Amino acid sequence: MVRDILVGGVIGVAIGVTGIGGGALIQPALVYILGLTPVEAVGTGLLYATITKIGGVFGHVKQNTIRVRRTLLFLTGSVPGVLAAAELINYLNVRYDPTVINWRLQAAIGAVLMGTALLIIAQSFLIRDAVARQEQIAASRTAPVGLRTAITAVGMGLLVGLLVGATSVGGGVLIIPAFLLFLDADTRQAVGSSIAISLVLSGLGAMVYFMNGNVTLRTVMLLCVGSLPGVYMGACWACRIPERVLRVLVVTIVLGSGISLLAGLRK
Repeated sequence: MVRDILVGGVIGVAIGVTGIGGGALIQPALVYILGLTPVEAVGTGLLYATITKIGGVFGHVKQNTIRVRRTLLFLTGSVPGVLAAAELINYLNVRYDPTVINWRLQAAIGAVLMGTALLIIAQSFLIRDAVARQEQIAASRTAPVGLRTAITAVGMGLLVGLLVGATSVGGGVLIIPAFLLFLDADTRQAVGSSIAISLVLSGLGAMVYFMNGNVTLRTVMLLCVGSLPGVYMGACWACRIPERVLRVLVVTIVLGSGISLLAGLRK
């Protein structure tokens, strides 16, 4: 019990600081430490992420690091995506061999994490002029959202929603690079926006998995005891961490989680 609470506290801080953790950190912990199947881990991780990110949203609202219009456009695409994918995974888990579904699901989660880490690294090389980028970001906060930006936000929202519903990973780890690369946000704004979006997507996905009996409530409650204060503290600390350090933390968490899941696959 104490171990679960401590694990929840560490993951909560990571969620608040980086916007990542609901799926990227909790999935390896649920599978390897607590012995849940990947399908159960997805459902449990989604409910855990929903509860813990409530504190993170309040922290980022206070810091004014949520891009509201882009967040709403992103949700327009991601909400139907997360519901469709969650229903599909639960249907396949009942209709086909759960061992095969779990193996493929774990492989998919690991692959998503590895690919996302590479996206964030590539983004660092693509942005050369940091001063010009900050000016662009500042201007975009008051300017109308263009058609191209709106289409990009909705389309990427749909993709992320599908991945979140299927794996519980993709909230922070995919929303953050989407905002960094295409939606005119710096790392802090990407983190704040990702937590707000992930809160909605995780809640909807968790509802579907819970209705299909793939959520372990006791595990969720114990983890949340530690993570609720942790995620709020992490959100407040995020604005005090240098941009470069925050980016390194994000890449390290994503890459390490992907490697751990792929390394643990058993044929």
